[in-house]
Amino acid sequence: MMQERGLDSDSRHIYQRTDVSGERNSIQVICDKVQPESLVLDLGSGSGLLGQYLHTQKHCIVDGIDQYPEQAGDSAHYRNLLRADLETVELATLVSDQYDVIVCADLIEHLKQPEKLLGQLNELLKPGGRLVLSIPNVAHIALVSDLIEGIFEYRQEGLLDATHLRFYTRASLSRMLSTCGIAINDIDTIELDPRETEFEYCPDSFSPGLYDLLASRADSLTYQFIVDAEFDQNRAEQYQETKPSAGESPVHLSFLTQLYWRSGTDDYSDARSESAIGKIGEEKQHIVFSLPKLPNGCAALRLDITDRPGYVRIESIRLLSPIDTLLWQWEGDAQSLFAFGHRQGVGVADNTSAEHGVVVLANSAEGFFELPIPASLLNDFTDGGTLEVVHSFPMSADYMALSPRLTEIYDRQTQQIDHLTKRIETLNSQLALSDARRKSQDSNPGQREELIINQQHEIEELKHLTELQIQQILEREQLIEERDHWLLEKQDRAERQYQKMQHMEDLMKKHHIDITQRTSQVESREQTIGQELQTRDDSITDLHREIESLQERLQYQMSMTFWLSRPLIFVRDRFFNKIP
Repeated sequence: MMQERGLDSDSRHIYQRTDVSGERNSIQVICDKVQPESLVLDLGSGSGLLGQYLHTQKHCIVDGIDQYPEQAGDSAHYRNLLRADLETVELATLVSDQYDVIVCADLIEHLKQPEKLLGQLNELLKPGGRLVLSIPNVAHIALVSDLIEGIFEYRQEGLLDATHLRFYTRASLSRMLSTCGIAINDIDTIELDPRETEFEYCPDSFSPGLYDLLASRADSLTYQFIVDAEFDQNRAEQYQETKPSAGESPVHLSFLTQLYWRSGTDDYSDARSESAIGKIGEEKQHIVFSLPKLPNGCAALRLDITDRPGYVRIESIRLLSPIDTLLWQWEGDAQSLFAFGHRQGVGVADNTSAEHGVVVLANSAEGFFELPIPASLLNDFTDGGTLEVVHSFPMSADYMALSPRLTEIYDRQTQQIDHLTKRIETLNSQLALSDARRKSQDSNPGQREELIINQQHEIEELKHLTELQIQQILEREQLIEERDHWLLEKQDRAERQYQKMQHMEDLMKKHHIDITQRTSQVESREQTIGQELQTRDDSITDLHREIESLQERLQYQMSMTFWLSRPLIFVRDRFFNKIP
């Protein structure tokens, strides 16, 4: 069924893997717990995928032991690949090394006495060596749901593999390991939605309350346990079994909704479809499908509303462009929903509350209908976009068929009873008052005349009150007119004030421009003056330098050195007493 709905059927073969990459799985988690270049013993090597990954990716030295080692195919990734029955083998006679890690991947559930094998592993581990084990969880919600339905069938693989001899929960696994002197360091989990397992999971008779209860239990979605442990007798003896508590599950029970599209005369196919997962238990499901670019346009869109029989309330359907522009939306009535195209296994169940959508009944897991989108719009739908659908999760017939209608009938009856009760009380009060007045009138004619006079006075008072009310209404209308006149004047004053402010703002802008221009001129003038002053300062500096040069020359000529360099002149001057 799941392959027909567009899911990969290989995803349900949990143990038949040929690749460790991709989604998170037990082999990947086990390998992550092994340090690179470790010496590893792989017990129950099976297909040899674990040894291949450890050897090629983590450069580990790996020895393997299996009853059928030929299953490993290419054994080149193992240093030694030995044949032995792990149920009866004495491991010390086969291997003499001590290992950093011993891996038991999906092994101990196949043994009659797993404690016997586990008890031998301590001697094969180095000091500080670790055990890594993977074990299926028998408390997975898919298996529990089968048990609730009275189903317990062995399969070729998975949780109920026909070769499984032991079944474990978290508590029973921890207890078994503690009896072997093994202390648990950490328990990791592989969680799978029931629809991703080997079980044909479709508990249509379950109510939403039961869905929530099963999903909230601890380990309800745990498919396998990945245990990191070591031999430590003291820690193992301190193990205390605790009852798992309910908690919020990270993965919710789900159902599948799928959108198909086709062009021209082509048929629908999984290659031209998109799936979306909804959560069971949420009242409203906001499902969004992304439509690719369709160069040739689109002939029709088909919606497979659910993957199981049940009732679904469809509240809205919208078609949006790539920029979220609304192109089309369903008006919300049943007649337009099924007025176009083909449908199969889907019909209207309840249309009494059209403002909240339409309740449709899917008679099978293959129920579908084509959306009533105009052909002219679909022909031009080439750039892709999104389709948004808001609907409820599928409820089984025995839960939903009568519940809304009975609730509606009960609410209506309650309202009618309350209304009739109040009406009866009012009538009884009026009858009692009428009886009292009639008896009083019959017993005393004078009182009757007085009562008539009082009634006339009451009528006059009512008239007077009516006139007062009319006068008050007129005064109120006058006040309203005055208020409106005052508001108009206030608005007129505000407009004049705004105009004045606008004029002042314009003047300020004009003055600002003038000041800016003058400031610019002043700055330009200051810059020119600064340049002229700088030029003058430079000229004065040059003059000072020339004066200093002349003074130096004059001092030199007046010095003794100058006269000594000219002896004849010196003698002459000395002779004529020119030099003292």
